[in-house]
Amino acid sequence: MQHSTKREKAFSCEFGKYALICNKDGFIGIGCNEEEIAVEILNTIMGVLLMIGFPAHAVRPRELSQIEINTESQTIGSSRSELSTMRAMLNVSFGRDYLLFDHSRQLFLESEILDLMRKSQGIHKIPKLAELLRFMLEAETHLFNSDYSPAFMLGWIVLERHISEVWAASLRKKELSKESRRKMLNTAQWPIDNIIETLNLNSEIELSTYTLLIDLKNKRNNFMHRGYVIAQRDAERCLQLAKEILKEKLSGFL
Repeated sequence: MQHSTKREKAFSCEFGKYALICNKDGFIGIGCNEEEIAVEILNTIMGVLLMIGFPAHAVRPRELSQIEINTESQTIGSSRSELSTMRAMLNVSFGRDYLLFDHSRQLFLESEILDLMRKSQGIHKIPKLAELLRFMLEAETHLFNSDYSPAFMLGWIVLERHISEVWAASLRKKELSKESRRKMLNTAQWPIDNIIETLNLNSEIELSTYTLLIDLKNKRNNFMHRGYVIAQRDAERCLQLAKEILKEKLSGFL
C-alpha cells in the first residue's frame, strides 16, 4: 500500500457483520458502536501481523477514534480522538505536512492487507483461538515496554491453556470413568504440575519442552507466591515458547 499524507481510502471490506475501511495511511475504521468488539477485531488483526513477523502492539480502548462512515462511498468522513497515547498522537499527525514523532512506517500492497484481513477473520471466528492470539499480542506489547512480569504471566496463560488441551486430548484416549476424567480435568484436584509430569512420563511432550516448562512454572510460582520479580530473560523464554506453540495452532490460517 502506498503511503499518503491524506486520508485516502485504500479499500473496504466486511469483517464479519461490520464494515471495515482501510485508508492509505494505515488508519483502519470499523463500523461498530461497541468499543469492546472494535478492540477485539483490531487486536486480532494486530495479532496476526505479529505472528507473520511484523512488529505489532496491542490497541488500547483509549486509542480508539470516533469516526463517521459514509455508507454510500464506504469512506471515513471524519474522526475524533483524544491525544492520550503515542499511537493517538501519531494518528493525528498523519495528514499534516509533518509528523510529531520520528516513526518508521511499513508499506504493504493492497493484496497483502486484504490477505491479512482474510486470515484475521478466519481466526476471529474461533473465539478461544482468537483470545489466545490477543493474549500473545498483549504479552509481546508488555515485553516491548519492559513490563516483564505481566509479559511473562500472559505468555504463561498461552502455555497453560496449551498444556490443558494436550492433557484433555490424552485423557480422551484412555478408558476412564466419568468421575476419574472429571477429577483429572479439575486443576484444583489435578494441578498443572501433575499434568506436566504425567505428560512427560507418557512421552507426550519433548524432554527439552518439559525441562523449560518446569523452570518457567517455578518462576511463575515464585512470582505469584513469593513476590519474586520476573527477569527479562525469563519473560523472553516464556514468550518464545508460547509463540512457537501458538504458531503451530494457527498454521492452518497463516
